[in-house]
Amino acid sequence: MNVSKVISTLRATRKLLPISVNHQSAEPSIQLSNADFDALVPFMKALFKAFDKNGYTLHISRWGEVYLHSLEIGVGVLLKLEEKVIMPNKELLHNLKVQGYQLIDMPQREKSIVLKYRFTETKTKWRSIVIEQKPAALMTVEEYVLGPILDISRQFKNRVNEVPVDIIEGKLTIDDISAISGFGAICQPNLRAIRGIHYALCRYNLSNYQITESGITFEGRWQPSEISFNWQKNDIAFLNKYCPDIFHT
Repeated sequence: MNVSKVISTLRATRKLLPISVNHQSAEPSIQLSNADFDALVPFMKALFKAFDKNGYTLHISRWGEVYLHSLEIGVGVLLKLEEKVIMPNKELLHNLKVQGYQLIDMPQREKSIVLKYRFTETKTKWRSIVIEQKPAALMTVEEYVLGPILDISRQFKNRVNEVPVDIIEGKLTIDDISAISGFGAICQPNLRAIRGIHYALCRYNLSNYQITESGITFEGRWQPSEISFNWQKNDIAFLNKYCPDIFHT
């Protein structure tokens, strides 16, 4: 596994983070600031190498979802890295309810990052491991992070025999197009075709589609049975920025 290439691929998907907010199903694995992302690169490299050493292949979706699969034991794992949320204690919540406000001293503390993981094709919930952003912590990746994941994975052997097709092929789904067009319609009103696609997807029940360099055609489940939009220069520039492979999927 070329971990540097993996990190570059992950970094490239980050431009879709603002669009993913409107997505029905996609959930990028690393929703952190650029500074936090850069700080965690050594940890991610160590983690991906450890998975590779233990027979896992790594796949990254168009939206930055990190998926790991072990063909040997038939297990699929989704990963996330996010900032730990500090929940207020019961006393503070009570005072807020009674007084409406509360003045508190917040001690300076190091930011905590949480690694979350979930086994696909199971009913299990996300599990969490707090990650220390210190060089010394990288030495314990296999023991502290990978070890628990591998131990639990034995409970779910032979659940996943192959990587999901949508992750491998990266073909745009209707949900993908809906999220992209919704973002474009709001942020760049001069996108005539993109804006039309957004309104059509909101109004009609559209299913299959065909994209060419000149436009896009949708099939409707009912009326209309077909609806098309022609790309304008602004639409093409927008698509080339956020999904440059769209005309080749």
